[in-house]
Amino acid sequence: MLVNSHGRAASLWPSFAVVAGLIFVAIRIVFLGRAPVPSQGTHGAGSTLMELLREGVPTSVAANGEPNPVQRIFYFHVPSAFMTFLAVGIVFVCSILYLATRRRAFDRVARASTELGMLFCSIVLVTGPIWAKPEWGHAWTWEPRLNLTAILWLIFFGSILVRLSSDNRDQAARFCSALGIVALPVVLMIYKSVELWGGIHPRPTILRNAPQSDLPIKIGFWFCLASFFALFLWLVTLRTRLGSLEERLEDLRVVSDLSAAEGSNELERIEPERGTG
Repeated sequence: MLVNSHGRAASLWPSFAVVAGLIFVAIRIVFLGRAPVPSQGTHGAGSTLMELLREGVPTSVAANGEPNPVQRIFYFHVPSAFMTFLAVGIVFVCSILYLATRRRAFDRVARASTELGMLFCSIVLVTGPIWAKPEWGHAWTWEPRLNLTAILWLIFFGSILVRLSSDNRDQAARFCSALGIVALPVVLMIYKSVELWGGIHPRPTILRNAPQSDLPIKIGFWFCLASFFALFLWLVTLRTRLGSLEERLEDLRVVSDLSAAEGSNELERIEPERGTG
C-alpha cells in the first residue's frame, strides 16, 4: 500500500509541473505587459507568442486614449466562466449516468466538478465587479446574466451543503444529481440572457461573425483559456482520487464500528456464561 501510494504521488508531479508552468506563463503574459494595443499585422502566431512571453499581453486603450489595465482581468474572468460552464456540463452528464447506473465513480466525478464549478463561479463573481466598476460605472446592475450566475453559484453551494450535512451518502448523491441536472438549463440561460433580455454585457461572440481582436490579444486569451482548462482537469483528477479515498476510509470506519459492536455483544454474552459456570 505504501509503495502504491508513493507511486501515485510521484506520478502526479509531472502533471503538476506542466500545469504550474502554464499558470505561471499565463500570469506572466497578462500582468507584466506594458505595450499598447498594436495594429493588425502580418506576424505569425509563433513570433506573436514569443513577443507575448517577452513583453506580455498589450493593454487596451480606454475611450479617452489612456491605457486601460483593468482590461487584463478579462483574461481570467472569461476563462473562469468557461470552466464554470464546463463543470456544469460534466456534472450534468455524470449525474444522469449515476442515476441510471448507481455507480459511485460517476458521483465522485460529479462531486469534484461541483466543487470546482463553485470555485470558478466564485472567481467570476469576484472579478466581474472589479472589471465592471471602472468600465461601466457599476459593480453590480442586477441584470439577468448576473442574477442567473448568482443562482448557479447557489446551486453549487446547495449541492455541497447537502453532501456535508447528510449522513446517507447514496441519498445525498441522488439529490445532488437532481441539482446537477437543473444547473444545465441555468447555464444555457446565462449564455443567451443578453440576447433574450438585454443587459450591459456584450453578446456571445464564440463561433460567430464578430469583430476580431488583435492577434496578441487573441493568442493571450486562448493561452489563458488552455491554462485554465489544464488546471481544471488536473484538479478534477485530484479531487476524484481524494473522493475515492474518503469513501474507502468511511467504509473502513463502518466495518470497524460493526466489528467493535459485534465484539462487545460477544463479550456480553460470554460473561454471564462464565458466571453461571
